[in-house]
Amino acid sequence: EPLLGTNPIAVAIPAGKEAPVVLDIATSVASNGSIRAYALEGKPMPEGWVIDRKDGKPITDGRRLAEGMFVPVGGYKGSGLALVLGLLAGPLNRAAFGRDIKDVNSEQASETNTGQFVIALDVARFLPLDQFGAEVDRHMRDLGASARLPGVDEIRIPGQGRQARRADRQHNGVPLSAALIKQLDEVAGSLGIAALTARS
Repeated sequence: EPLLGTNPIAVAIPAGKEAPVVLDIATSVASNGSIRAYALEGKPMPEGWVIDRKDGKPITDGRRLAEGMFVPVGGYKGSGLALVLGLLAGPLNRAAFGRDIKDVNSEQASETNTGQFVIALDVARFLPLDQFGAEVDRHMRDLGASARLPGVDEIRIPGQGRQARRADRQHNGVPLSAALIKQLDEVAGSLGIAALTARS
């Protein structure tokens, strides 16, 4: 396993009337889930997501992830961020870190001992919640209405797209690829329950 994984960071900040600001990203260029999706579909990944551990050449076959390393977002800053997040979530919690982390995609029987590092702040300890929400609303509206760079159609604020996708999924359902449906049907068969494709 690579020394540094995708080591994600997630931050959620409440707003008032606007969508909450929700940033949930990997500290690698691409998340493990995105890479696995390409592998499942049998499609080549874009170059720059994973590199070979031996020679640094791009790996575009998601099935070869075990041979490679996730490319950190933002160069040395991204690898530094991934490192400190991994150390906070791992050794601080007596949890696995680096090469000690088990790949749940290839080995699912033993304990993973995956660590998490969570900070929860009570906004009301700093200022009234409605006042904070109104301030967040004001800044998000300012960002949305601010001058755009040439060639940029919109400014995307973390959380807005998530809110729109949730509404769409609740109304139209969750789209699934044929490969994923096949995989889910196989799992259902192994558990003795009705396959997804057999349900109305």
